[in-house]
Amino acid sequence: MLFIIEGTDGTGKTSLALDLQARLPGTEIVHLHDCVPGYADMAQYGMPVNSWQEDAYLLIHHRLLGGRAICDRGPLSGLVYSDVPAEVEEWMLGLMADAGRIRLIHLWAPFATVAQRDPEWAGRESEFMLHQAEFIRLTERCGELGIPTLEIDTSRQPTMGVAFNVCKALGVRY
Repeated sequence: MLFIIEGTDGTGKTSLALDLQARLPGTEIVHLHDCVPGYADMAQYGMPVNSWQEDAYLLIHHRLLGGRAICDRGPLSGLVYSDVPAEVEEWMLGLMADAGRIRLIHLWAPFATVAQRDPEWAGRESEFMLHQAEFIRLTERCGELGIPTLEIDTSRQPTMGVAFNVCKALGVRY
């Protein structure tokens, strides 16, 4: 199973990833550069690193090898933060749906909460709202494609409770 944790900066993705990892034995936090030796070095040859292309490779790798892992940021972030044509977006979402055994967790919080947690957002509310709206749209699209999704407002519960609620909602033994 691949848990993909998405959301804007300051919503608690890394905190949730670390908490889930601590509570789910044998689960690792992964990024493509962790899965494929030498991948990060390929940037010097034009291979896109930290992009939607990297996320596609991660999904294909997961589909081939299976296992249980946590992805702190994933394909939706690549789509939200990049200028991606609609055809590429649909292909990426289809790849997620075809990969199977994916659980998408979208964390969100109101701007005031995020700006308090992450001062880099100060004065950037309109940009934040655009990003948050894109994450919501893409999460809903994933649900339409049959990908189990979970949306959590992290401003309403302590970090420690989020991992418990995620496992409970997704039917994963905690």
